[in-house]
Formats: sequence, C-alpha cells, structure tokens
Amino acid sequence: MRKAIAVATGLDPWKDFDRCPAHVVVLASRVGPAPYELQDIWPLNVSSGGVKHFGDEYYWEVRPTLAGRMAEYITTHGPHYERIATFTQGRYADVMYEAAEIAGVQFPIFPDEAGERITRNAHGNAPRTYWQKFWIQLYREIVSWLDPPAQKAAAKRLAESGVSTAK
Repeated sequence: MRKAIAVATGLDPWKDFDRCPAHVVVLASRVGPAPYELQDIWPLNVSSGGVKHFGDEYYWEVRPTLAGRMAEYITTHGPHYERIATFTQGRYADVMYEAAEIAGVQFPIFPDEAGERITRNAHGNAPRTYWQKFWIQLYREIVSWLDPPAQKAAAKRLAESGVSTAK
C-alpha cells in the first residue's frame, strides 16, 4: 500500500504524512479504524495479530463490531475525503465490504484477483504476497485521481521502479 501511494504521489504516507495527498486508515484487528498518523499511540501500537489469525468463531463474533466501527469512521470522516479506496484482502476485505454496506457508500476494494498484477519486482523476482503482487491496482486508482501533470510524474516513477505487470 505504501509503495502504491509513494509511486503514485511521490510521497510516503507515513514519512510524509503532512504533505501526502493520500490519507491511510488501517483496519486494526482489535480496534477498527487506525489512522496512520496515530499508529505509534496506544492502543494502536499494541501488536495483537490480525483477523486472518482469529479462530472462525471469534472472527464471526468480532466482524460486525469491526465493520460497524469502520462504517462509523467512513460516515463521520468520509465527507472530508475526495475519494476512498481500500487495499484489503480476505477477511479484511470482507469487513470492508460490510462496512461499505452499513455506511451506504461505494468505493473500490482492491485487490481484484483477476486484475493487473506485478509479475517481476525491481530485483527481477516474482512477488509472493498479495500486496507485492497487487499494489499496482491501488497505484492505478490513485493515479486516476491526479491531475495530468501529477499523472505524468507518477508514470515516470512507475517506469523507474523497474516492475513488470500483466493482466
């Protein structure tokens, strides 16, 4: 996700938070919405495993709470954003689909397993994890939000990144 945003905007959403046009809100498995700029603050900084590690029974118990918290965040803060997209997979994506439904909003939820993927990274290796394979989809979405000069700069950064993609 950070790679997609950095290549698209030229700014790291963590290191350049005050200047980056993309604001990241992470789905923290035991808290709900966690804005990037607050991740060093308790309770967000407590490592506790993710929803993908929860047992099935516990996951189904907490999923409505997490979806409700994300929906409340979207409802409260969404009007301050020009656009929303999410980069979540598996159970995280399921929570976000439910949150979007509760909040009554639509936004793209990446990755699309059938969509564009990175086939070789800058080192010539095949990516293994979903975020290494599919960040290109989030990059494309963010670039579509930019003005033409920023899109041109993003295309140059992508070309310089050394990745290969395919659909």
